[in-house]
Amino acid sequence: MECSHDFQVLRDRAISETFVRSFEAHEEIGSTNTRALELAGRRDVEHPCLVIADRQTAGRGRGANRWWSSSGSLTFSLLMRPDVERLPLARWPELSLTVGSAVCASVSSFIADGDVRLKWPNDVFLNGRKVCGILVEVPPSSTGSIVVGIGLNINNSVDHAPEELRQTAVSLCDVYGEQLSVSDVLVSVVQELERQFNWLSDDVDRVRQAWRKHDLLLGRTLTIGDERKTVTGTATGIDDDGALLLQTEAGLQRMYGGAVQSFE
Repeated sequence: MECSHDFQVLRDRAISETFVRSFEAHEEIGSTNTRALELAGRRDVEHPCLVIADRQTAGRGRGANRWWSSSGSLTFSLLMRPDVERLPLARWPELSLTVGSAVCASVSSFIADGDVRLKWPNDVFLNGRKVCGILVEVPPSSTGSIVVGIGLNINNSVDHAPEELRQTAVSLCDVYGEQLSVSDVLVSVVQELERQFNWLSDDVDRVRQAWRKHDLLLGRTLTIGDERKTVTGTATGIDDDGALLLQTEAGLQRMYGGAVQSFE
């Protein structure tokens, strides 16, 4: 299968136009996050390091979720050391929301009239359908690094997606009406990531406002849970520490984890 990305162009632009300092590209790989986690303990890898793939065969979401990936999508992971990127340890729990907010801002710059929303804690929706998934992981070796994984549908029309995803997923090209430059989107996303990471360090109220501006779940009735329990209630917002505020029959609950199983 032919590679859909011009990796040399992506590399040159990432290095020259963003805060990325090293770059690794793969036509096909199991998971860019897995590869970035492998690189985390190596002394010869300069941070931030961007690992990108044309196709993933084992892309991961949160928990046991899998991420649909095909040619034309943008799938990459960013390996960072927060002390280098000025991302304080106290802000780590809020990182997924900040990454999601950055992707929202970037997508909005290409789809100016689109309804771009952040679904707590780590999905981006466009016109009511999922366009991006985010997975933040900490290397088990505890090297002081974090890995930010992003899967963004750009030129992989959902017309070619598995049947079960065609009503719930969307690609930028489906809304824009034609193919977009993957390098333009990559540069935009990474530049916005750097901008909002800096807000997280220096102007945290600004990044919190950005989460809330795009909040998809506000005012909706939803069910959230994990393998142990589920909770149903009405989302009343996102707290300063990234918790989802859920008004239930038992009172206001602060949700720090779990998957949103349904919302209306």
